[in-house]
Amino acid sequence: MNRILGFYYFLLACFVSAAQTVFIRYYILDKVESINLHFYHCLFGSVLLLPFLGPLKNVRWRSNQIGLHCFRGLMGVLSGVLFYYFLMNLHIITVTIIVCSSPLFVVVFSRIWLKERISTGLVLSLLLGFLGVYVAVAPEIKVDVSTFSFLVFFIPISWALLIMTARKIKDENHVIAMFIYQISGLIITALLYKQESLGNLIYATLIISALSAFLIQWFFIKAHQYCGANFLAPFGYLRIIFTIILSSYFFSEEISYSMILGATLVAVSGGVMFLSRKEELVSGE
Repeated sequence: MNRILGFYYFLLACFVSAAQTVFIRYYILDKVESINLHFYHCLFGSVLLLPFLGPLKNVRWRSNQIGLHCFRGLMGVLSGVLFYYFLMNLHIITVTIIVCSSPLFVVVFSRIWLKERISTGLVLSLLLGFLGVYVAVAPEIKVDVSTFSFLVFFIPISWALLIMTARKIKDENHVIAMFIYQISGLIITALLYKQESLGNLIYATLIISALSAFLIQWFFIKAHQYCGANFLAPFGYLRIIFTIILSSYFFSEEISYSMILGATLVAVSGGVMFLSRKEELVSGE
């Protein structure tokens, strides 16, 4: 039962993440610097958490993993800034597929760091997912990012590390964990902030984007309190499906055959993973 609840939280995180990506791409990125966008996400996210901190006055705030929390903040900034940069320079579906290749790295990190078991079904599903990512991304990467293609891999790597650290701190209060994450990112981005003039409408869109980022983190941490990283990782590919639907339906985004094929392969990959872990999902072990 716990795995089912964790899956639902993760599904919500994927959908909100896809909606936020589409919103940022078409309404914000051409008006706000990438580092500033992450700064406002952390700032407004911290403010949104304040009402939840009041009831926690009797909760022990001291953590034995402060360094890990700060590392999460650093990885959040790195993955966010690179993601926004590529979102402005590549097709929105391509960037989403790149981000969703993080399960490949989660498998390695979870084995080394969390000592989680890696089944044959998981390996096969992730190999299938990697093939889908390659089919969808290779045509555009060759044309558009020949001079800085190596930076693309920092997005899934940093996101995978973010996933692993979320699993590591699962036993700590999730509100406090989110607050430390937001404050860490706020401090880092404040040091790199670029002065620019923004209108009231832009601030309104930033608040909406920050609210969605807040919800993503909330659902994300809650999901990993119930499920292992290996179990959830393949379902991250659902974000691709959600992004394709939202961007093509609302903004008539052109979708190539390679993207459709790649998305299909990674969707099948997620299905293979689900079937290989079906017994554990039902039993909640």
